[in-house]
Amino acid sequence: MPLSSLLLASLALAAPPAEALRDRDQPIEIEAQRTEGNLRDTGVTVLSGEVRIRQGSLSILADRAEIHREGTQVGQVRLQGSPVRLEQALPDRSGTLIAEARSIDYDPERRRMILEGNVRIVEPRGELKGSRVEYDTETGRVRADGGRDAPVRIRIDPPAVPPAAA
Repeated sequence: MPLSSLLLASLALAAPPAEALRDRDQPIEIEAQRTEGNLRDTGVTVLSGEVRIRQGSLSILADRAEIHREGTQVGQVRLQGSPVRLEQALPDRSGTLIAEARSIDYDPERRRMILEGNVRIVEPRGELKGSRVEYDTETGRVRADGGRDAPVRIRIDPPAVPPAAA
């Protein structure tokens, strides 16, 4: 199974549904210093060293990416870095979502993403910081923990006020 097919289902990690669908239709571009994996349908592929993954508006930078395959399906995906950085355009060109963490684990079967270690999620309406964030990609439900060192911090920006007509 080609590496691009393997990653296709895993790359829309934090995408809002409409944007994810558009990005999934785009080619995947991958760069890494090293890659190791099994050419069979079941196994693990590891990318390491300056990992860069792009698909449509989605861009991921990581030190290491580990993709588990079960048959022809993508299993769990683990991204690690200092930090892992994920960027994606939001629908209707309303801005960009940026997520950073030491690790991002994605489980497509459970439709869940877990970000851990100095988590920071920024989008045009505000920012969320914590030590651990769980995100249900199907429902949009978020659960954040601050850990021992700091509370969860949320900043909600006021709506932009249009300039007065002259």
